[in-house]
Amino acid sequence: MLVLAGRIDDASALFRQSDPLGWSRSDHPGPAVVPVLLIAATAPEADYLPAATALLAAVDGRDWRALARSVGPEDDSGPAEAGTLVELSALLAARAATASSTADQRARWLRDAGAATDTRVAAIVSAKHRGAYDRAAQLATAYAEAVAAIDGTSAATAILTGLRDRYPRHVAFRSALEGAARRSPRLSPLPSRRR
Repeated sequence: MLVLAGRIDDASALFRQSDPLGWSRSDHPGPAVVPVLLIAATAPEADYLPAATALLAAVDGRDWRALARSVGPEDDSGPAEAGTLVELSALLAARAATASSTADQRARWLRDAGAATDTRVAAIVSAKHRGAYDRAAQLATAYAEAVAAIDGTSAATAILTGLRDRYPRHVAFRSALEGAARRSPRLSPLPSRRR
């Protein structure tokens, strides 16, 4: 609701108060807010962030009532009429891509998304949540695509290489990260690890 109201800074603040794990809970803002930050930070390049768009598409079909109650009063207006439903991801992406912002705000949103990425990846990999390694790699790739849109592919590759090298003993995570980078049309495959 905050994003749809154009209050991306407030949505980011709400996210910063949340747990780096538990994104599958219906009251967790992470699955919606972090991709929105990436899209808003790179607008008008948002169409070129396939990983962020894919992350955001994961919010479709979720029950967001618990999170909505924590942000504002519950809407008792009832369901929308048939034929008027729009996917939540499309609404959020459109609002993020068209949010009026300054260069400072866009830079802050990218930093917030980068911090969220580092925190979430560290929480997942350090706790050895192997089932979430692919999701962590997708998040890192989405962040890298945003960095590539602003600072170029070499900056994005450096981020992903640094992240991969931070976890030398987590072969499954490194493999997931390398695979996600390879599948991205915006990124170059990661260089081989030096031994």
